[in-house]
Amino acid sequence: MADVDRRLEGYRAVLDQGGDPAVVASWISDVQRERKVLVAQLGEPVPGGKLTKNQARALDAGLRDFVSTLADADPEDKAELYRSSASPSPTARTGGSTSRCCRVG
Repeated sequence: MADVDRRLEGYRAVLDQGGDPAVVASWISDVQRERKVLVAQLGEPVPGGKLTKNQARALDAGLRDFVSTLADADPEDKAELYRSSASPSPTARTGGSTSRCCRVG
């Protein structure tokens, strides 16, 4: 949602700086449609970055779907996913801890 809002602000700035109104209006229209879909899925964003109940539920459902899909995935595919998302340093994302959260395979 923040990316969509950031793009809208940028497009409005281009318009204010003399950009082609027809082109910028097309960009704004596309991003507003994208934002509408996100709002329908997640609800309106809450100032301060706190999740609403609907946003938390949508996130929970999405994570459950992801975990379920990952659990049923081919072990080699899971290993590749893990390798591609793993940081070069085991402590980079854990603040010094070297424990891993997940088992691959």
